[in-house]
Amino acid sequence: MEPAEGSEQDMLLVAAEIQRMLEAAGYKPLPITQINKSLSMQSHMILLKCAIGLVSFVEMHQNLFKMSEIDGCQMVSTNGLPWLGPGQAPAGAAGASCPMKSSKKHQQLPTCSGEVTSACANNNIGQGGLLRGKALEMMSELAETSALQDALRDIASQLLQAPRQTLLVSEVGSKIEQVTRSFLRTVKLRVVQLLQCFPNDFQLTGAGPATQATYRHMELKLKYVPQPSVTELNNGRYYRLLKLSADATDSFTNAKAIAAREVMGSKNTILYVDCRSEAERRVSMIPNAVPADQMWESSMAAPQMVVAYCCIGAQAAEWCNEQAEAIWGYKIRYLSGGIASWVHHGGPLVDAMGQQTTHVHCWVRELAHFFPVNTFGYEVVMPDNSESSMNVQLLANPSNMRHCRLRNLAWEVRLRYWPSVFCIEAEDLQAQLFNGNGGRYLMVDCRTGGERQGATISPP
Repeated sequence: MEPAEGSEQDMLLVAAEIQRMLEAAGYKPLPITQINKSLSMQSHMILLKCAIGLVSFVEMHQNLFKMSEIDGCQMVSTNGLPWLGPGQAPAGAAGASCPMKSSKKHQQLPTCSGEVTSACANNNIGQGGLLRGKALEMMSELAETSALQDALRDIASQLLQAPRQTLLVSEVGSKIEQVTRSFLRTVKLRVVQLLQCFPNDFQLTGAGPATQATYRHMELKLKYVPQPSVTELNNGRYYRLLKLSADATDSFTNAKAIAAREVMGSKNTILYVDCRSEAERRVSMIPNAVPADQMWESSMAAPQMVVAYCCIGAQAAEWCNEQAEAIWGYKIRYLSGGIASWVHHGGPLVDAMGQQTTHVHCWVRELAHFFPVNTFGYEVVMPDNSESSMNVQLLANPSNMRHCRLRNLAWEVRLRYWPSVFCIEAEDLQAQLFNGNGGRYLMVDCRTGGERQGATISPP
């Protein structure tokens, strides 16, 4: 069953919540019953509105999740990661055929490529590189590099040799040169994702394994110009925004979140509280919002709901956390994803004079790529360098959380599959190198040639 019309952003919200549950569990598989119990009321309402059960939702999004059955219990894991659940990996799961003992030949980590595919033709969740990074964000810059142009010419040459200049995308992947494969791994893009950004040159038809690519010209071009889908770019930005917001607000355990679409569809009287800086408020605010430093407890009596917001949710969640024990604390929420989520849903903004505006402040430069592009006419205003440098320190918490997850995942994989291999923490190695003990270590880069061209470790 496919999601209801117009519910794509809602489905992204549910997917982000499930994926974050798995991340918080150290990427270990979780029983579907536990996910169902822990899922927020908002996500349950979205699934109910779209007439989709949780099991069906997970099965629909095989690009994000893997459903396995262990001793009669349905388990959900992150697609593309090694099996970290109990016992041996079930058939079909990543790492199912991983050898537990090393052989004389070099063995590679038993993971899938992490590439994202779509479970159904009308479902774009994951198609824009939602899991694997920001290469689509940089497509215009990438198009200026000889590596991308060479990759496109390689793909085009394979299609020109095929009947009707058409091949299955899987066949294209097997025919292209090794240097092209290395480049795609480096920028974390699949062939289909790359070609989606060049619809004037390549036509994609079908879905899943049956997807076909057709070259639209009779000869190779000197230069290919990208035309990436705005919808895919914005879905990717929105999905990453939801995950970043969840990480940034994780420590404020007494604060309760509410989604932008839920607020906009509410019939309750709502008081908006702006927890941002004066510089941000001068650019724009949600209509009728009150600055947090001008709020009084008596102001919260009349409205049925008080919704605090900032850029992505961190400052608003902190304010809500402080107000949780107040007499009106039960009606206070923070806007999940902040004003960035608000503009993703087309919410109105006003300037300091109360006039409607499309300008919105992004708090720190690093967050500009979480706001929508070419949608509803919004224009992102950048902070000055000194202000941005000061604010970016406040994003240390989600960065530290992600570093801890990555480290824990690496140790889990090592202990599960190669328990006899000695490991060293990056911090300990760096300390040794900077203390003049670099001569004791020989650094061996085991990545692909394309990855090494991007960057490698350079001991001092």
